[in-house]
Amino acid sequence: MTDATRHPDARLLDIWCEALAKRLGRSAQSIKGDGWLESTDFHHKVSIQYADGSSMIYRDALALVSLSRQQVIVFTLNCGYLQVPLALGMDVMESDIVNGERVIRRRYLHKAEKQPAS
Repeated sequence: MTDATRHPDARLLDIWCEALAKRLGRSAQSIKGDGWLESTDFHHKVSIQYADGSSMIYRDALALVSLSRQQVIVFTLNCGYLQVPLALGMDVMESDIVNGERVIRRRYLHKAEKQPAS
């Protein structure tokens, strides 16, 4: 595969391919080698809410949170792949509508770690 046939955000796939492979049940090599995700990989609504009330919402998406990288990445079908710093109070949620009701599939609320007693 040449760089011309890879997704424009394929470098993010290279970085996140291990976590994506675990999440999607595929090999990291297949994700990295293909250079893009399949349209069937994007089937949730992802919302990110910050502590100050600001928010982002993406349809046809999936999100990964990495504490070691202190990053959140949202892979979307139509808006590209977006990587943002993990912030205290950030609420990352994947949801679907099932029978007219919102169903939360995954949720991560980034809280401050407990400080050791002094």
